[in-house]
Amino acid sequence: MKSVHDILRSKILLDKGVIQTPKYDFLGLTRSEWSSVFEQHLTNTLTSYQFTSWPEYNQFITYMRNRLIIGAYKYDKMNQERGKYFNYVGNSIHRLSLYRRTGNQELLVDVANMALLEYVKGYGKEVLHLPIKGTGLEEAFDHLEQYSRTGNKTHLILTAFNCVMEFVKGQHPNAHFTVSEDRTELKEV
Repeated sequence: MKSVHDILRSKILLDKGVIQTPKYDFLGLTRSEWSSVFEQHLTNTLTSYQFTSWPEYNQFITYMRNRLIIGAYKYDKMNQERGKYFNYVGNSIHRLSLYRRTGNQELLVDVANMALLEYVKGYGKEVLHLPIKGTGLEEAFDHLEQYSRTGNKTHLILTAFNCVMEFVKGQHPNAHFTVSEDRTELKEV
């Protein structure tokens, strides 16, 4: 509970323009900055490979959600004009290239989020039940190319799938995270 001093101090600072009221409330953003349809398709794809029970998947989704919430504070909510002129596919390809070079797994989260944002904002069509050709980084590049050519939004889901799979493997020499041998915990390297 805030003390009287803290309440008065906040009011004075707000009145003087030293601080501003938060743009959005956190709880509202946890609901608005996400696509449960995208998550359901991603979960269904992962379930077919029996990966949803692994802690890395839940951690990956948490990272995705947290980054989207921070994005709302920094830029705007995803259902607003944010990203209207942003090239999600081109930036995803760039970030995958950076990941290939650096091993920074946060870039995989960024790519999955850009796939989600393109899925929500894009003008493509959705054709489910595409065959999964593989679970690696090269397939993520391929799905982004396929989406650019066909507009088939399922390629965006499969891009996120490949990012999760690459995150789960954590085999890049510079990876930030590793998985315990019994696959029950995610550890920072």
